[in-house]
Amino acid sequence: MRRVVVTGLGFVTSVGLDAERTWTALLDGRHGLRRLSVLDLPLEPAQTAGEVDLPQGLLEAPRRTRGERIALLALEQALAQSGVRLEAVPPQRMGAFQGAATTGIPSAEEYLLARRRGERGKPVLPVHQTPAALTDALAHRLGAAGPRRTVMNACSSSVLALGLAWERIAADELDLAVAGGAECLARMTYAGFSSLKAMDPEPCRPFSRDRAGMNLGEGGAQFLLEPLDQARARGAEILAEVCGYGASLDAHHPTAPHPEGQGAVQAMRQAMACGGLNPEDVDLVSAHATATPAN
Repeated sequence: MRRVVVTGLGFVTSVGLDAERTWTALLDGRHGLRRLSVLDLPLEPAQTAGEVDLPQGLLEAPRRTRGERIALLALEQALAQSGVRLEAVPPQRMGAFQGAATTGIPSAEEYLLARRRGERGKPVLPVHQTPAALTDALAHRLGAAGPRRTVMNACSSSVLALGLAWERIAADELDLAVAGGAECLARMTYAGFSSLKAMDPEPCRPFSRDRAGMNLGEGGAQFLLEPLDQARARGAEILAEVCGYGASLDAHHPTAPHPEGQGAVQAMRQAMACGGLNPEDVDLVSAHATATPAN
């Protein structure tokens, strides 16, 4: 198997439009939560969200959705950092893997609301309602003719997309892949989590005893993956190595984890076995931290 590394990354978040500003904000303890303005949902008790301040005109196009703009901005950053020459990679050896569960929903909502007002609506909007539209937009930017995968698995979607990209490169099926995800705020998502009583009207506090729920937000992150030998040959800066991943389903409840964390344990053990690591080799565990009582 080929070793797989990350040579470029891009972040678009409510605290910064690139990785450096996002990281600095996190270290400073700053959050991007504010009163909800992207959506007009006055009857919802929670009115706090993390919104991305996309500059006017940036990556705008007649048929480009907000979610696609967020994802493409992150991809442009990753490409710039990586320095990879796309024309040097055969199109069939490039792929796109994305976690994009609800990115197309705002397009469907806009069309539906227009029809309910008695208007014709934009006929092109329903084309963008599928999650795969985001993956296609990134693949088109790369000129990728290799495999495309769109993962819809809630909070783990983008990490699973990263694992799927790693598999293809490690198996010597691809020489370059973009992996990550993007989401934008949507009425159905916002109202859905609100109906589950999973949202806190105040800024969330995942590690407090009195945690009361999550805050929804939008943003995107993209990683460029390639084989280690290829990255070294072109003198690229190597940011990280992807050693493996694990995935599981504890089949306990639609939204709540198993009380003993069986699914999480199984996935972590798979990841360590896949990467040839022992528990003592792990320096960081990133918590799920949705701030609900069960999580």
